Amino acid sequence: MKNTCVIRRDYLHYVKKYNRFEKRHKNMSVHLSPCFRDVQIGDVLTVGECRPLSKTVKFNTLKVNKSSDESLKSQNTKKQQQHKIVLLCPQLVENVIFRDTLLK
Repeated sequence: MKNTCVIRRDYLHYVKKYNRFEKRHKNMSVHLSPCFRDVQIGDVLTVGECRPLSKTVKFNTLKVNKSSDESLKSQNTKKQQQHKIVLLCPQLVENVIFRDTLLK
């Protein structure tokens, strides 16, 4: 678990009976390569599926885009249904928000 982080992926699920959306989430373990060690709050992360690295780790970070907090807030107001990933890594004290582009 040295280079592994647990991330939370939030998404909306449509309930046909009530004609509404409900909030749901999934927790996933993601391998964080040593080349991505300078991850900061507000960075946008692209993750992809890979071979199983352990019992729970089946995703790998592909790309980290540096972004400011202001641009992240404007993206959230424009696209409410966009998937977000929150990093819950033991090495970092604060939460990091990522964007999920490959997971559908």
